[in-house]
Amino acid sequence: MTDIPVIPALPPFLTSWIPGKTPVSTWPAASAVILSYLATVFVLQEIMKDRSALRLRTPFRIHNALLSIASLVLLALMVEEGLEAMVQRRCVQRILCEGVMDKSERLFKPEMTFPNSSFFQRLEFYYMINYYFKYFEFLDTVFLVLKKRPLCTYASRDSDDQMLISVS
Repeated sequence: MTDIPVIPALPPFLTSWIPGKTPVSTWPAASAVILSYLATVFVLQEIMKDRSALRLRTPFRIHNALLSIASLVLLALMVEEGLEAMVQRRCVQRILCEGVMDKSERLFKPEMTFPNSSFFQRLEFYYMINYYFKYFEFLDTVFLVLKKRPLCTYASRDSDDQMLISVS
């Protein structure tokens, strides 16, 4: 009988937001990533200036399919967590059968969380996965440059803004 290899747990700084330890969670690191991103885009634009556009239909579709599927799975996991919390607290029943909930009664009171706050740990982990997706989304702009599509200021500004928001 063979032993099933144990998958090691991810380090906490990859599953939770820990300023200074989570990748690109400091101003210097975020600034370096933003500058690298902008440099990559502008250098690629210069390189592509005298060349014909690349046909990247298949890689672009794979990239978008992966992002779409991953986002859908992440949304389903987050909705499941929220619905599970509402059902366990009978919030839906109180709202529908007893009228509006008392203002002092919150859905997610810290003192009423699940044991070991696993609910919030899972949600934080899902948010961290979403955070890492933002870096993968930067490839969209690179694809646009290689396909010689016009870059609106929104495409580069949006990516930069996402980086700055994640650090603040």
